[in-house]
Amino acid sequence: MIYIPIGAASTEAALEKMERAAPLADLLELRIDRIGHPDLERLLRQPRPPVIVTNRRREEGGAFAGAEDDRIARLAEAARLGADYLDIEVATAPALKATLREACAASGTKRIASWHDVGETPSAEILQRWLSEAVCGSPAIVKMVALARKPSDNLRMLELIPW
Repeated sequence: MIYIPIGAASTEAALEKMERAAPLADLLELRIDRIGHPDLERLLRQPRPPVIVTNRRREEGGAFAGAEDDRIARLAEAARLGADYLDIEVATAPALKATLREACAASGTKRIASWHDVGETPSAEILQRWLSEAVCGSPAIVKMVALARKPSDNLRMLELIPW
């Protein structure tokens, strides 16, 4: 499967990128944390390829600088407007995750539970804990991202596959 992330300075620029990427990708990831004042209604209008909507927190490598309630509200709006997937950080507060679970259940949007460590690859024990926390909410997909500095970091991530 090929997916292409879409980030841009404006909705117009993002729509142009989506149009160019659509024939090349099975899935697009709308990085609304990187799109200045995203017009979700226009960005999610059909026809389009399947879309993941991401509104990444700064702590996990994103660009969203507003209040956490606002970040979650934008994701919930994306679900209501027909996003195929929402990328939801496992570290999101439980009550806010519940809000997104409800929005996804009402719209049929699938959830991606994600963890990001942009500074290192944690120990095997920490990775196992992250994975356990991620699968608790029964998401459609679990995504774990870490910075690999040496080949053994990659192997530590790969050891999670049989889990």
